[in-house]
Amino acid sequence: MDELGKITELQRSAVQQSAVLATDAVVHAMIDVVPMVTVLLDSGLTVIDCNTVCAELLGFASVDDCARQLMTLEHPLPDDGISLKERAAMAAVSSYERFMCYLMTSGGSLLPFETTMVRLSWGDNYRIVLFGHDLRERIEREQKIREAEQRSLTLDYERRAAMEASDAKSMFLANMSHEIRTPMNAIIGMTELMRTDNLDTLQLSYLADIKKMSAALLGLINDILDFSKIEAGRMDLNPDNFDLRALFDNICSLFMFVISGKSLEFVTEFDAGLPVALYADELRLRQLITNIVNNAIKYTREGYVRLSMKRSVTDGKEYLSIEVEDTGIGIKEEDLPKLFGEFQQLDQANNRGITGTGLGLAITKRIAAMMDGDIQVSSVYGEGSRFVISIPLVPGDESKLASAMVEGDIVIAEDAEVLVVDDNQINITVALGFLARLGVTADFAVSGQEAIEMLQTKRYDLVFMDHMMPGMDGIDATKAIRALDGEYYKQLHIVALTANAVSSAKEAFLQAGMNDFLSKPIEQQALSIILGKWLRGKKLKSAGDSVDDDTEQEQEIFIRNKTSLHTRQTREFVHSAIDRLSGLRRFGGDEKFYKRIMEDFLKDHADDMILLRGYLAENDPDGARRIAHTLKSTAALIGAIRLSGVAESVERTLHDMDDCNEENLTSLDNELNLVLDELRPAPDSDAVPEVVQNIPPLDKEAALALLDKLEPLLKARSSQCLELFDEISDTFTPLGALGQDLLENLDSFDFKEALGVTYKIREKLL
Repeated sequence: MDELGKITELQRSAVQQSAVLATDAVVHAMIDVVPMVTVLLDSGLTVIDCNTVCAELLGFASVDDCARQLMTLEHPLPDDGISLKERAAMAAVSSYERFMCYLMTSGGSLLPFETTMVRLSWGDNYRIVLFGHDLRERIEREQKIREAEQRSLTLDYERRAAMEASDAKSMFLANMSHEIRTPMNAIIGMTELMRTDNLDTLQLSYLADIKKMSAALLGLINDILDFSKIEAGRMDLNPDNFDLRALFDNICSLFMFVISGKSLEFVTEFDAGLPVALYADELRLRQLITNIVNNAIKYTREGYVRLSMKRSVTDGKEYLSIEVEDTGIGIKEEDLPKLFGEFQQLDQANNRGITGTGLGLAITKRIAAMMDGDIQVSSVYGEGSRFVISIPLVPGDESKLASAMVEGDIVIAEDAEVLVVDDNQINITVALGFLARLGVTADFAVSGQEAIEMLQTKRYDLVFMDHMMPGMDGIDATKAIRALDGEYYKQLHIVALTANAVSSAKEAFLQAGMNDFLSKPIEQQALSIILGKWLRGKKLKSAGDSVDDDTEQEQEIFIRNKTSLHTRQTREFVHSAIDRLSGLRRFGGDEKFYKRIMEDFLKDHADDMILLRGYLAENDPDGARRIAHTLKSTAALIGAIRLSGVAESVERTLHDMDDCNEENLTSLDNELNLVLDELRPAPDSDAVPEVVQNIPPLDKEAALALLDKLEPLLKARSSQCLELFDEISDTFTPLGALGQDLLENLDSFDFKEALGVTYKIREKLL
């Protein structure tokens, strides 16, 4: 080759090298802008180039160092055991490989990558491009998500545990309050029934203190219960139309009486511009006001307490503003932020002797917030305080106030249809008797299933449903009634009859579809309020519409005289197992009615212990508990307070068979025998034999007329037939055994058998 040829070849080689270098520079520039690890390998699986991201992530000083050393590092094998080089060889064949692996840094650390290898044609050959996506952020994010989910699960578990603990606490408080209320109600009730005409001044003072402290203790129990309800989120508002002025007057009358024993002036002001009817929760509004006024009276030793109601406007909205101002000890400025705290009793050094839970204001604040209201307070220590409660002013419907019942006895129109459901004869007798006193003719059923059948054949306005019955209990029966086809069964008013008048039991009744509940033993006043609440319109009128003042006064004198006479007659029975005064008053002084119930008690409960022990022997605690439950309420009904308490204790322990020991049963057995012995007629060997009187002849015409009147009532199972008891006795006694059978069946509420006897009597007469 001549010199010129050599020069030309050198020039061509230089141009080719320059072209290769130019190509490499372009390729490097291209892969260097890729925002992930990018590595270029030749067909021999040798690293040709990599980008800056790769060098920086793997800790190399330069791209060249990274390219030179990358494949020499011991990168951990992927999960399938195939090495990085083997993956590259596979990519050369398949053109595409994707896998998870770890890349080792120059410092020996391992970084997680999602790796993709792609085969690219490159001139007459090919190249392998490796793309690696750093997974640390994703792994960290996923870890945070897992941790967050775990925290959420933990928080959910803790929340559930806290709710269960709160429920357990609320149940404990409810049960405890129930346990405390039982003796408290006895104490308060007995002090009200005590004779005072034979007490001297000092004894009257003691009695007044007992009443005052009993009321205070009951108030503390109520505060604890309300607080537990609020904490558990179970306190609900029940707004309705009510007479605002009547509420104000009632509260003023109450505190006029309370303040009468203190050297205080009680000043009241009512804005005449306020609406007559207000739509709000009357019970909670009353609670708000009484809590604040009661506090003011408690902490004010002299001067005055002023209560005022007026209209106010804030930010264009109208509010009912209730102000309570006093000249009491006041509140220190530093104590104001703690005023509405829970269990807070401020300035205790100066407030010794003032009772309270420290919950009243906390409850008041929360109730006000529930009503979309607020409470503001200002005070000067040593001079007095001023509380202002602001509640949204929502005028009510005055036309609906007429249906609100005064808490007194009522008389029901004849077309009111009431059904009493109870498996216990005494409870049925009492319920029907009290309803009859209020002008209500009621039917009865002795089981939940029978009640359902009767409701499908007759429309009732109100159903009183016993809770604990064998087979289908009251809750199951109510659910079954609500499930029947027809709007009537959805709207029917059902009131629970129960001796378990605690908050948790009430909630269970309401959840089952019941509208309300009435505690056993039944009180006539409470029964009248329930009737007034759930029987509306033409079916309801006040007692004043049909009973004149003279009659009411005569009835009151009659009851008082009977009670007073009974007190004198029973004063010598100090250790009596039955408080007959309490029992007689429960029946409105009606000795005949009371005597009949006691006779029924003797007949129905004589075998209770045999039945109860039989259930326990058969490992049936529910059956045993029903016996104790029924005995608890009927014993209280007749005034056997100690027996009722022991039966309640046994009922409670029967929830756990291990707790129901022989000592509990023996105690119940002994107390029941004391009551039964007292009810049994005492043998009198010296008694003069009764002179057998001549029985008048049967009046056949009157007997047939009475049968015509009686049989439809027996077919309908109407309690109205009981009102004919004396007439039946007088008319059918001449029939001997047939007449006696009829009376006995009526007395035991076996109307079906009684109807059969009437057919026999009619056949005999015809």
